[in-house]
Amino acid sequence: MNLNEQLLESVAAGPDRTAIVDGNVTLTYGQFAALAAAGSRLVPELTSAQNVGIALPPSAGFALCYFAVTGAGRTVVPVNFLLAGEELQHIVKDSAIDTVITTAKLAEPMRALVPRVVLIEEHLGDLRGAAAGTDPAELASRNLDDHAPATILYTSGTSAKPKGVVLSHYNLSENCKSCIEALNLGPRYVLLAMLPFFHSFGLTTGLLLPLSFGGKTVMLAKFSVPDLLALVEEHKVSIILTIPSIWNAMLRGNVGQERDLSSLEICVSGGEPLPTQTYDRFLGRFDFPLSEGYGLTETSPVVSIVPMGDRRRGSAGKPLPRVKVRIVDDDGNELPPDTEGEICVAGPSVMTGYLNLPDETADVMMDDGYFRTGDLGRLDRDGFLYVSGRKTDLIISAGENISPREIEEVILLHAGVADVAVVGVPDKMRGEVVKAFVVLKDEAAGVDEESIRTFCTKRLAAFKVPRHVEFATELPRGFTGKVLKRKLAH
Repeated sequence: MNLNEQLLESVAAGPDRTAIVDGNVTLTYGQFAALAAAGSRLVPELTSAQNVGIALPPSAGFALCYFAVTGAGRTVVPVNFLLAGEELQHIVKDSAIDTVITTAKLAEPMRALVPRVVLIEEHLGDLRGAAAGTDPAELASRNLDDHAPATILYTSGTSAKPKGVVLSHYNLSENCKSCIEALNLGPRYVLLAMLPFFHSFGLTTGLLLPLSFGGKTVMLAKFSVPDLLALVEEHKVSIILTIPSIWNAMLRGNVGQERDLSSLEICVSGGEPLPTQTYDRFLGRFDFPLSEGYGLTETSPVVSIVPMGDRRRGSAGKPLPRVKVRIVDDDGNELPPDTEGEICVAGPSVMTGYLNLPDETADVMMDDGYFRTGDLGRLDRDGFLYVSGRKTDLIISAGENISPREIEEVILLHAGVADVAVVGVPDKMRGEVVKAFVVLKDEAAGVDEESIRTFCTKRLAAFKVPRHVEFATELPRGFTGKVLKRKLAH
């Protein structure tokens, strides 16, 4: 099944149900699909290129453009409008887009990159008129191959330039189906979408997933804690899937105590490992656990999730239905339970490949269809996954393998520490030694390098204690909140 057919199933099941709320705009499933179908007729007039760029924040506009493009049989390239010019130039050239659909506020940088910039504001009036006489079924009238590319998402990965991950309709629709089964989702749920749709976590769970199970999506284009909490209360939001830094922001001080957040039922953290401190604080505030999940752009993205209500601290959960996970050594041999190795994933949501990069695709795909994630982890005897970190982040000091995450978890226990990132730095004697970049809380006093090291010495083996500690006002983070360790290590 392709994504457009999946949407039309939700339309058929409840055309008058609310699909999207974006500020003052509310669209039912019938209205949304008719607008997208009308837009699909406009796309061939804008460009003859197969790939079409969209540079918009999480919004009803992005959603309409996405399904208009796929409804026209084309492939969506969500453009990260936060990137620098050189990275954007690479994405435009690599994906061969000649048209970007955007808004007036974001148009200027795009004009220097592509021949045609289409402002969504200039076409909304025409779309509303055309939608009045449009059958939503037009979205599936082009007999799209389920395995045709739906989206190309760019990820920096380990290469110097962003890599285009090609995800088919089948990849994305199957990931949505598996999430629906794992979480038992249905039309009664209200989801708050706030992560950018140029990231796989945001695109799948914030846009495609709720439209697949017929739920209501509330859009939050620009994140702020007060706005988030107000929307949860106003719309009785029941699902939030977001990143650890946003959960931390929600839990800071007494934020939100005056708001009624009792509608929340499913709260999931992904994008990077969840600090145990955050898990404990959430449980204390809401009396139900913050579930953790695991995924990658190359897997559409969700691989595993902790079942709702399970209080298994530190696990990234069980693989989704039809998703297979195994742990292998450096030679690709499967390892027994509770043994750390590289996480490998197989199933219908694994990408088609990297765009224009056959060698890189071959490097990560095993002969039996498993994708080598480059992440380290283990499966316990109950089949729950535990993620240790990136294989490339592993610090090897005098022959000892050291997990940065283990050290970060310890330093975060320090009462004066607000944030931390641990990396390996070159050392003539040991090859590498541990270095910690520490952000202190505003009220922290008297915390210096030696006090951090002493704190770690009481809780870690000697070879894991940071040899160097550097204090910073903030850590460099990407658009999903993940710390950009490559910027710290150099």
